[in-house]
Amino acid sequence: MNARHHCKNTVLRIIVQLQATQPIIKPNFVTDFESNLTTMRIMRDLLRWYLT
Repeated sequence: MNARHHCKNTVLRIIVQLQATQPIIKPNFVTDFESNLTTMRIMRDLLRWYLT
């Protein structure tokens, strides 16, 4: 349980770092929108993994 919680915190930290650096790396709106969709898809899969 503790290891799973640690993994969850690590993933959330990575996502926060990605969101912080994305506007600098990808200033284009379309590219940013696509990356946001990818992030949402990853978050959905993570939520499904945590809930099951």
